[in-house]
Amino acid sequence: MALVKTSKVQPHHMRAEVDKSSDDARSVSSEASSLRDRVAFKLKAARQQQHFSLRALAARTGFSASFLSQVELGQVSPSLGSLDRIAQALGMHLSDLLSEPAATNGPVVHHRSRASLRSEWSNATIESLLPADVQGKIGVVLVGLEPGGQSGRWSSLSVAGKELAFCIRGKATVTISDQRYHLGEGDSIFYDTLQTSRWENTGKRKTEILLISLRSL
Repeated sequence: MALVKTSKVQPHHMRAEVDKSSDDARSVSSEASSLRDRVAFKLKAARQQQHFSLRALAARTGFSASFLSQVELGQVSPSLGSLDRIAQALGMHLSDLLSEPAATNGPVVHHRSRASLRSEWSNATIESLLPADVQGKIGVVLVGLEPGGQSGRWSSLSVAGKELAFCIRGKATVTISDQRYHLGEGDSIFYDTLQTSRWENTGKRKTEILLISLRSL
């Protein structure tokens, strides 16, 4: 299926998920998953290791200190884009947050043991496809968007970066800066991560997108 480029999207049509944390998260139930707890722990540990206060991290991300505190406590479910922005500010990829502890499988990540983090805000899941001991400038995640799901605004804090997105199944609409593109199964798109991007599933069935990111963190 060909990649289709459509007309520009006007600014007033775009939701500001990153600018307003109150619109970028929904309260989650008290039964926080072990994975969400681990992600929250990793974020807090990385922040403290780098001697960042919540206010300092807030200045780097554009979020409020209170919102970041809620994320670290597992009290809110941020959009995928917001979680990625926080990870970047700490020099991490989403893959680093989601990867399981090192096991005996070596370089193999088995499907049955792959952890899946759900974002209530995005109505989506995200999984890391990399082993836990992979360190570097690459991030590889599988994003699953339910019908009506959206990623929130993704943007890079790094000087340079590239991202390749491959639509494994379903259909996806991606907005890069002010341009909107439609992807079907088997379609891919390659773009500069300094451009703001947003993913959306406007179809009637689940969409899966493979994201491969190369960044200077």
